[in-house]
Formats: sequence, structure tokens, C-alpha cells
Amino acid sequence: MIPFTPMSIERHRTRYEQALVTTFHSEDLERGGVQPGTCPENIFDFVDGLRLIISKEFIEGEDKPRIHVSGSTKPGSFLANLLQLEPSLIKKCQRLIKISEQRYGFISNNHRIELLGFSPMKGVPHWRGI
Repeated sequence: MIPFTPMSIERHRTRYEQALVTTFHSEDLERGGVQPGTCPENIFDFVDGLRLIISKEFIEGEDKPRIHVSGSTKPGSFLANLLQLEPSLIKKCQRLIKISEQRYGFISNNHRIELLGFSPMKGVPHWRGI
């Protein structure tokens, strides 16, 4: 796992295009190939504990590669603790979605993404570029 290394939004903006240089293929990812979350250029950590993983992925059956984004929190961080105060799982998820989408907008010059859903085991939200 890549150590948590927070950076400013300005620094993330300068790194954004670098995260999209490599195209990951869904078949390789499913077979255990190199994952975007293991590549420093795809990881965007924030001081409050948010981690976005941003990559370009080609999904079998689609016509072109798309941006893929996932959002999670560092355990014990300010944001993780703040989310724990939410009265329900739905509210917690809604807040994580909102914060993740805002941060992505800040560093990507408001590139549009749509929520795909949550990973079943870890409850991590995932988006794709539209």
C-alpha cells in the first residue's frame, strides 16, 4: 500500500494529467494486474484524510477509455472521524460522495463524472468520466 501523503489542491492540479497517461485495462485489473491504487501518480491524498484514486481505464465492451475515480478515507483521519458522526450509513455515504466530487472538480477543472456505485466489500464509491 502506498503511504498516505497529503498535498495541496494546487499540487494535485499539476499532477492530474500525469494520472491519465497510463491506460489500465479491465481484463488486466480483474486478473490481478497492476492496480491504479498501487501507482503513486494515480493517488491524490488530502490533508483531511480523503484519498482519491484517479486513472484512465478501458472497460471491455466500451468504445473508449474513461476516467475512473474512487474515494476513501484514511482511518483515524479528520474526515473519517467526521463521517462517523453522521446519523446513518446513507448520510455518511452522501457526504463522502459530495466531498469526493467537489475535490475531483477542484483538481480536474470540473471534468464531469457520474457515480457508478460502491464496492461491495469496502464500501468505496466509484465514478467514471462522462
